[in-house]
Amino acid sequence: MMVRNKKALMGIGTLIIFIATILVAAVAAAVLISTSNVLQQRSLLVGQEARKSITNAIEVISVLSGSNSTDETFNDFEILVRLSPGSDALQMRLFDLQYISLFFDQGADLFYNENQTNMELGQVNTSWAPLYDLDGDDVIDSIRIVNGSHSAADFFQVNLTYLGLTNVSIGYDLSDAGTTPILVMMDEAAITFDEDVYGIISVNGRSDDDLTLNASATVIVKEVPSDCSFDVLQPESKYCYQIVNGNNDMVLNSGERFKLLYRVKHENRLPTGNEISFIFTNEKGRMTEASMRTPDVVVSTKTKLWPLG
Repeated sequence: MMVRNKKALMGIGTLIIFIATILVAAVAAAVLISTSNVLQQRSLLVGQEARKSITNAIEVISVLSGSNSTDETFNDFEILVRLSPGSDALQMRLFDLQYISLFFDQGADLFYNENQTNMELGQVNTSWAPLYDLDGDDVIDSIRIVNGSHSAADFFQVNLTYLGLTNVSIGYDLSDAGTTPILVMMDEAAITFDEDVYGIISVNGRSDDDLTLNASATVIVKEVPSDCSFDVLQPESKYCYQIVNGNNDMVLNSGERFKLLYRVKHENRLPTGNEISFIFTNEKGRMTEASMRTPDVVVSTKTKLWPLG
């Protein structure tokens, strides 16, 4: 009786196929793991950006406006802001403000003096002295001192070669400096033409000669003021901020409050009984809007517009 042997040895071909199957599975697993890691990182980034776009914003605490009872108009807006609950810190250089009214709307960005150059003039007197190209026409502007009249404040006269002449009061009568030296302390004043600001000028020193600021006096012209105020603020296209509480690092952090200053030109001042809106946006965050209405009667030099009621 014959008994068949059912046992057999694995062939080399079968072994090769088995090993190849394991290698393919390993490569596929590596690809899947790598892809899942990339997708996880992207989903985290998308989640963070989505959270910022929802939570990062400011909260408007109040809006005040300077008001004129003579012509019943409003301008010089003071907007007190802080971070919204849950918001990350906001970089003010990336923060924009938009003003909207029935007659006029304009976006504005921050007016700040980072990395600007102070332009020291040296001696300035009644003769034209070279300045700098403030009006951007590639021609050097010039400056001189003009007598404001007897016992009145003298003024700088600036020749903006593209625009024309404009004056800035010095605040002192220098006509008697030849007999009595005069100490001149002039805070930053705006060089303006039709309300547009083309530079800031300040003086610190002595005048020993009539209508002359000697080279020993420090006469500085620069583009942007050191401090935020309506007097030196570029209207409509710029805003600046004052720190109510916090530090001066140009970042609005939790617990800090900033007062934003914004003004419009004379022809765009807001009359009574009109609605306006301020829209605030930052690079990564949601939009904040505050809408308000000017009162029908002007009763003070400063009017509260927000919150309503």
